[in-house]
Amino acid sequence: MKYLTIILSIILFSCANTKNTTSNIIEIPFKSIEKSTNGGFENPTTKVITSQAGFEDIWQKIWSRTSDTPQIPKIDFAKNQLLLVAIGAKNNGGYGLEIEKITETKNEIIVNYFETKAGEKCLTTQAIVFPFELIEIKKSIKKINFNSSEKTIDCN
Repeated sequence: MKYLTIILSIILFSCANTKNTTSNIIEIPFKSIEKSTNGGFENPTTKVITSQAGFEDIWQKIWSRTSDTPQIPKIDFAKNQLLLVAIGAKNNGGYGLEIEKITETKNEIIVNYFETKAGEKCLTTQAIVFPFELIEIKKSIKKINFNSSEKTIDCN
């Protein structure tokens, strides 16, 4: 009987350890602070902004192509942080940027976004554009990774 109790205890504890340990992935909300096709970023850029000074630098860069810089929005950096995604200079107005979703795992935050471009049959402006988006999320010490995908818009 003693051996049966020991064997059953071992089996019971073994079963408890076979629990699926994959980390839960949750979608986290975000707020768009600024989005345009005329930002000041000639090269693809992703950035995490965690301070007012960093925000002021990015805000000036965003508006470096215009003559009037709007008033900087108020951000509570004690509770939130900003994420910048810019896809750089593109050769026509058919390009854009779309943040699909932001997910959080046990170890990281993942920003999934699309670089959109017009399909072959689309009419576009012949202007150089600089698409970007600046978003606000809750503050976190987790590593932030940016995942880019391309998406072609069909204009048939």
